[in-house]
Amino acid sequence: MKRISIALALMLGLLPAACMHPQPAARLDGTSWQLVELRSPNSASITTPDDPAKYQLDFGADGNLAMKLDCNRGTGRWSAQPQAIGYGALTITGGAMTRAMCPAGSLDTRIAKEIGDAHTYSIEGNRLTLILAENGGSEIWLLKVD
Repeated sequence: MKRISIALALMLGLLPAACMHPQPAARLDGTSWQLVELRSPNSASITTPDDPAKYQLDFGADGNLAMKLDCNRGTGRWSAQPQAIGYGALTITGGAMTRAMCPAGSLDTRIAKEIGDAHTYSIEGNRLTLILAENGGSEIWLLKVD
């Protein structure tokens, strides 16, 4: 009985400390992601890139967004309003994009158009999901590890 009381006292003593130091939120700043798939509304159509390394998002800690879009490059600005760990509202505003003619089947123009429609993000493990406001589709990105 004495052991149970001691264990209970220790657990209750640690509870306030755990509440004061919540887990850090999964964040976008300083991360890089490679494209896994593009989903149309209701997941009726899924498009996968021929090479995920051709498509990359780099969320700078300063709010700058660098994009590798196949044979093109783009820039923009981003801001996030976390609402829970690994989840929140997202705003991406366009900047500049090169206009090279990529090979047939490239997803560069589609991503460039859709990225500004991202309004919500979710990070689960090493996967980033961007939910698009305009058409209800989503983009799935995988954390890039150097």
